[in-house]
Amino acid sequence: MKWSVLILSLSGLAGCYPKTTAAPPTLTAAQLEVPALARGREVFAAKCNGCHGYPDLGAVGAAKWPAVMDDMGRKASLTPADTDAALQYVLAARGR
Repeated sequence: MKWSVLILSLSGLAGCYPKTTAAPPTLTAAQLEVPALARGREVFAAKCNGCHGYPDLGAVGAAKWPAVMDDMGRKASLTPADTDAALQYVLAARGR
């Protein structure tokens, strides 16, 4: 009888333990490398603003920007490094 009470008590306590994990921290613009952001800004100004002007970067969700930049980077003949730099700039500029 004592063992069953002990086992039930321990099972009840184990069920109260939270099973969620904390979300990974997001990077802020200050945490990103300044040269990479500067390069991304240059690419964005030279290649993106020509057609899009100054778009509302918040109009597209952060999760969609990588696919948007991959597609537009190919259309603008950007190197993968320039596409990534522009993506990091956009994410930092929109506040993630």
